[in-house]
Amino acid sequence: HGQSGPAHYTVSNGRTVQLPCNTSLPPTSSERVQWTFSNSGSNSETILTRDERGTVTIKKLGQEHRFSLLPIEPTLVIRDVQPADSGQYLCNSEHAAHLLVIKGGPGHSSTQKTPTAATPGSEDSSSVSASLFHTVY
Repeated sequence: HGQSGPAHYTVSNGRTVQLPCNTSLPPTSSERVQWTFSNSGSNSETILTRDERGTVTIKKLGQEHRFSLLPIEPTLVIRDVQPADSGQYLCNSEHAAHLLVIKGGPGHSSTQKTPTAATPGSEDSSSVSASLFHTVY
């Protein structure tokens, strides 16, 4: 295929995103996979690994429910993405994807399963008045 370079993804927070292993030599289903996250180039952390037997190990503590790997392809799946997930994603030490998570507008609030995840001041005025309305009951 040749080097296609990292793909850029921009998604709203709370969504699910799939990051394929866009590298010069993507690993096959029987090869080791390691996904690493890096922001601002300084610190990088391993998100998950898959060994030759296909066993996936989530390394990101406390976030196990959010990260997974597709069964066959070495595609990283991130659920309920947050702005903190923005950065570079490396598949086997090769830059595979760049993710930018933006705060969704009013139209995206319905996909949020955890309203508590919203930081104070991020809500628009219409959703605030709606929540006040519900407290009447």
